[in-house]
Amino acid sequence: MGKLYDKQLRNMLNKPQEPDEYSDGNGLGVAVSAGGKIRWQYRYKVAGKNKRFGFGNYPELSLQKARDKLKQFREWLAEGY
Repeated sequence: MGKLYDKQLRNMLNKPQEPDEYSDGNGLGVAVSAGGKIRWQYRYKVAGKNKRFGFGNYPELSLQKARDKLKQFREWLAEGY
């Protein structure tokens, strides 16, 4: 895990971006809007269906905190919720 770097995310905020998605690994990634908003998301499957869960926005939610939330969410899913 850990394909994204904080410096990379900060640069995305400071430069105009095309809408795109970037992966950090283990289903965690960011979606960058045309307006430069960066949203954390987790992609996973439940009963064979693709799902997405939004964690919040960068930089309000840092890279490390997003990784921590991913760990908590995966534990929660493993418990059957």
